[in-house]
This record gives sequence, structure tokens and C-alpha cells, in this order.
Amino acid sequence: MGIVYKARDRETGEIVALKVLKPEISADPAVMQRFKNELLLARKITHKNVCRLHEFNRVGDIAYITMEFVEGESLRAFLKKRSSPDLTTTLGMAHQIAEGLQEAHRQAVVHRDLKPENVFVMPDGHVKVMDFGIARSLETNTQTVTLIGTPAYMAPEQARGQRTDHRADIYSFGLMLYEMVTGTPAFQADTPMAVLLQQIQDIPRPPSELTPGLPASLNLLILRCLEKDPVNRFASTEELLRELDSEAVSAGKRPSPPLSNIGTDVPAMPSDPADPLARTPVPALLPETEFAAPRGLARTLFLTIQVGYLALYAAAAYKAESLQQALEGIAMIGTGISVPLVIVSAMCGVSVRLYLLSSVGLDHPAAGKKFVRLFPALFLLDTLWAFSPLLLAQKIGYGLALLAVPGMVYLPFAQRTLMQSIYPVRSLSLSK
Repeated sequence: MGIVYKARDRETGEIVALKVLKPEISADPAVMQRFKNELLLARKITHKNVCRLHEFNRVGDIAYITMEFVEGESLRAFLKKRSSPDLTTTLGMAHQIAEGLQEAHRQAVVHRDLKPENVFVMPDGHVKVMDFGIARSLETNTQTVTLIGTPAYMAPEQARGQRTDHRADIYSFGLMLYEMVTGTPAFQADTPMAVLLQQIQDIPRPPSELTPGLPASLNLLILRCLEKDPVNRFASTEELLRELDSEAVSAGKRPSPPLSNIGTDVPAMPSDPADPLARTPVPALLPETEFAAPRGLARTLFLTIQVGYLALYAAAAYKAESLQQALEGIAMIGTGISVPLVIVSAMCGVSVRLYLLSSVGLDHPAAGKKFVRLFPALFLLDTLWAFSPLLLAQKIGYGLALLAVPGMVYLPFAQRTLMQSIYPVRSLSLSK
């Protein structure tokens, strides 16, 4: 993409990296406009594991970027010098890379070109991710861009030219972690196009076959990152970090359940004689005893419930004139107060449902955490509306109306269970 120089800022005296872009890039106004837009996004990322961008500028026909100067070597150079994989070092670097990605995704920035060449390792072991947003800005000709040294780290949907999101970075992270623990890329072929086809079609060889003794949970974590369908990968970098930092990954005692990349005949890790629980035979890939519906089904059911509530609110607003008579019929509080209360709660409900529809429908990575904070208010709102069948008691009978109330009361808990399946993280527990 260009040549990088070490330079000194004459105004501040600060040492910076100066990347001069290739003439064919800087000469295209459309490319440069998208390039500048992406840099504006990338500048929002401020994190210890992300190389900070300073500014974009042009002098005559020369376009350049100034950025934080990072002393060290690329992860690619680091891997070439390493004789054998070191699990402690690998997990430490992987954690730092994931933390940098997490902050970028919080700022709605997707890297799209994550690879060892774009990760720098400093002499003290500190890791920085570089070139955020740049790959996306160069997507003027998909075929040309995909052949510039990145097929080995591309997500299948990116290789197909489809819309990508943060889960494409998670796939690329899995490819890097695969190479870090095995010393070899997950996919190799004679031509870039052949590698792209492998990314789309082939299931990688389990890294544990190449690195004997690799913790089973780390093996499964990598393979989950490399799921062909983005829905089956980690839903967010937050979830990925929790699994990466878990005892299961470092000790290999509690592997995650298998997905489509993993056969059910994967052997269990050797038992630890010092652990009395390890002497009990257990199925190798038995998940923790916690209910989890298929993510796609859970998401569909959750969105359907939100649409159902919107229909309920719309019906209540449309029949506002009939509410007074219905409320008088079931002897509730003074209708002068209760009717406006119902209308106001319906308007609040519309806002909440639209938010949930948009965040879950667009699969926002922070939707799970936001739902936890929203749940107390949602529970109160839904409990209030759980008694709405009583408004129809005179038409459908009190027996049927009372029978419908428990089902409506259950809906808030059903939504919470579905959200745990959509965003399976411990943070959805209300006890935390």
C-alpha cells in the first residue's frame, strides 16, 4: 500500500511513523475519499493495543498518513523466528489482539485485513494492531483487493464479496491464532484464488492434530472462530475474550460444545490424577448443563415477540376510546388516571421494542449487555401489560382471560432466556 518512514514531528519533536501511499492509490479521487472517511472512523479508536492514527495529509501529488511509531517487529517476523509454539506467550499476545479488536468494534470499526503483518510485537511483549479501516477503504475492485496478500486471512463472506461485519475479524483472528499455536497456516495452496476457495469450502484440520497436548478448549475456540457461517462464530469479541481468558482454555478441563467444524469423536484431554473429578469418565465434549436454543431460532423467536408486543401496543392505541369502558368493567382504578397510563406505557413500549428489534435484528455486538441493563424496566413494563387480557374479559370470558395472564407474565423471562442463547455470555445473568 505504501512505504513507511520513521520521522520526527518538527512542531512537537515526537517520533512518528509516516506512511506514504502508492501513487496509484493517491491518484484516484474516489479511493482517496473513502480512504479519508475510514481514517476518520479509525481515529476514534484509543487503546493500548491499537496503533494510534494521527492525521491524513497531502503535499502535491503525495498522500501520506502519520501514526504512532511502534518499535519492534511484525507478528509475521516474530513467528518466523520462533522455533516451537509457546502456549503462554501465544495466549498473552492473543488476548492483547482481541482487546484491541474489542475496542475497535465498540467504535463500530471493522478491520477487514487482520493478519500477522498488521500486528506489531514490541520488545517488552506489548502487542499493537495496525491499519484499522484501511482495507475497507480500498474496496473499489473486489477481485483486485482480495488478491493483494490477504486471501490466507479472509473470512468466507469477504471472499464471496458479501457484506461483512465484526465477525469477519473474529474469523481472521482465528486464522492467526491457528498459525500461532501450530506454526502453519490453516489453509495453503499454490494460488491466491485456490486459498480463497479453501476459505469458502474447506474445514481446517483441527490444530490439536498438529500440536499434541494443545488444550481441548483452545482447539475448540479456534475452530469456532473459523466457522464458515458467521452466526456460528463468537457473537462478539467480548464473548471471545471471556472464553480465551477462561480456565477452560488454559487448563483444557471444560471444553465448549462442538459446532459444525468439529466432529463429536474428538478425544477428551488426559485426566489429571491430582483432580478427583478427573477420574470420573465424562463424555469428551459434553457442554455445561445450561439450556441454549439454536442461535438462529432464538433470534427469530425473540424478534417475533417484539413484533407481537408492537401489535399489542398498536391495538391498545387504536382502541383507546374503548379502554375506559373495559376498565370500568373490570373495576380497576379510576379510568381518568388508568387510560392515560395505558397509553403512555404503550408509547414507552413502542420505543423499547423498536430498540430491541434494531439492536438484535442488526446483531449489534453490545446488544446482550444492553439488555441486561434494560431488563428491570422491561420486566416492569411487560408485567404491567401481562394483565392486558383482562381488558377483553367481557368478550372472551374471565376464565380465558385469566388463563392468558400467566403466559404474558412468563414472556419477560422467555425473552431473557432467548437473549442468553443469542448472546451466550455470563453477563446476561442478573445476579451480576
